[in-house]
Amino acid sequence: MGYKYCLEYRSNNKEVRKSMTYEKKVKVCNHGMISIPAALRAKYNIHDGDHIVFIEDEDGMKIIPIETIEDFRKKSPSVKEMLEIMRKSRKEDLESDR
Repeated sequence: MGYKYCLEYRSNNKEVRKSMTYEKKVKVCNHGMISIPAALRAKYNIHDGDHIVFIEDEDGMKIIPIETIEDFRKKSPSVKEMLEIMRKSRKEDLESDR
């Protein structure tokens, strides 16, 4: 088990979607606990104490890592950067109205 390359086709043999999937069999332990494979923890930057959410939909179950507010803040622009982005956007809007 591991990474798999998948192609999905319609009935008319036209390619619809390419995807790379990861498959790893894990065992459900005491109290419903599972271990997330190390390759996926590294890929999605999941560490001890992090939170994840389980989502069930028509396609099955998904496990989604939840970013902390601190991680979100690190990736967000500063106030100064945001003001500059807004200034540039406003300038572009004014120029396109001419």
